[in-house]
Amino acid sequence: MDWFQLELDLNRLFSSLKQRVWFDSGSMDPKSEILSDTKSLGLSLKQFNFHLKSDFTPVICSHAMEVFMESVKRDIACLRQECQGNAFSRPNITTEEMRALNGLSSNHDLTIKPADKCGGIVVMDTAKYVQQINRKLMEGIRIIDLRLQRKLRHVLTWWRNIDDVFLIWTGTMEALEEFHVFLNSMDEGTLTYLKDTGDFLRALNIFEWCEDYRLVSLDVESLYTRIPHKQGVQAVRYVLRHADKGELFQAFVVEALDLILTSNVFQLDGIWYRQILGTAMGTPVSCTFANLYLAVFEELYVFSVDNPFLKFIHLYLRFVDDLFLFWSGSESECEQFVKYLNTNNNMIMKFTMNFGGLSLDFLDVQVTVANGVLQNTGFRKPTATNSLLHQTSYHPDTVKKALPFGQFVHLRRINSSEAGYVRQAYELRVRLIGRVYPRRDVLQALHRAAKFDCTKLLIEKEKQRDSQKFALAFRQGVKSSN
Repeated sequence: MDWFQLELDLNRLFSSLKQRVWFDSGSMDPKSEILSDTKSLGLSLKQFNFHLKSDFTPVICSHAMEVFMESVKRDIACLRQECQGNAFSRPNITTEEMRALNGLSSNHDLTIKPADKCGGIVVMDTAKYVQQINRKLMEGIRIIDLRLQRKLRHVLTWWRNIDDVFLIWTGTMEALEEFHVFLNSMDEGTLTYLKDTGDFLRALNIFEWCEDYRLVSLDVESLYTRIPHKQGVQAVRYVLRHADKGELFQAFVVEALDLILTSNVFQLDGIWYRQILGTAMGTPVSCTFANLYLAVFEELYVFSVDNPFLKFIHLYLRFVDDLFLFWSGSESECEQFVKYLNTNNNMIMKFTMNFGGLSLDFLDVQVTVANGVLQNTGFRKPTATNSLLHQTSYHPDTVKKALPFGQFVHLRRINSSEAGYVRQAYELRVRLIGRVYPRRDVLQALHRAAKFDCTKLLIEKEKQRDSQKFALAFRQGVKSSN
């Protein structure tokens, strides 16, 4: 357990409780002074739908509040003392496994990293790993000069101490959330957008299959790291203009996005680098930025009347950089279409093709055509490992109890036939039992999920976006139920 993080969470809780008591008593809102300062900068937070996060912690003279906080601290201290005992400190691996891991971690000739997909582990030669890193660095990274390096520490410290309205402009994670939500709403309105596997299967059910169609998938290699900043910002500006957003809001979003893209800096072996091409993989806006860039590219070149291959496209869906098509042309014509796409973007993006014909894997679904009818079943890569949550993990019991049923329901959703579900359900049963889930609970979840209709599971439920949020809070003067 991360006791330092727990201490931070407790301080946030106590601060929130004190603020609740302070404001319930009718005291002045401390944000009024901060908001008045922003007016001098010509900024209106309400105009952009952004809000300041308050760090105001009032001083409350309340015996009940003090008793409550001391009780919580005392309980946490007892829990920490118990966790230092044998009951909570037992290892979850054997002594031989521990020795093996220690030996691997001390071997500097090997680099061990988690795979980005399928839950596997990658063991690499360190020399080759460093060589690949340097090659990537030279593609879209610029070394920051010494003067800028000296200033960087002061800038980073300044970023952490200023108000959240300004942190939005620096690309930090928390302050970007509302900015990301807005861009993501623009992304969801694009023509070819796919949210998830369920969205993909719902789209397949709408279209009717013809005999001359073929299944084709396209992939954009290294999309995130290939988009030039200037062209990417222009694409976002194009989307904003067509969404009838005001000029001031457009200027704000474009300026913020430009600063986010150009301020991605990191350190490696004592040298500071700045990314000059593409976007960082971890920022909240990266995926949406790439989606919007591709959406504009598709509008200009794929769905344009000038596209000589448009007549062959009967269905075009995209999940980030993975594309799915119903294609009525030949395989050679599809190769020419890919060449057309690569030519029109000046090789900024590199499209690759998989001409599946009557069977194709897309996302975690395998789509096949049998007797002129589309069928779908689950798909797992050959390199996929059994990365399901282990039953002995220290996750909440409710999570572990719900996991088998949730996995079987997902499998039922993506299998259009009963036989396909039964076959893959028993494979999933083996994986769950291999993760020490009780056999009885697994079989019950399997048969319970089998009763669902896959077509009804694909019906998207409407979310109540304006639902009221409730939180437990300390109320001064409220008597205990005891």
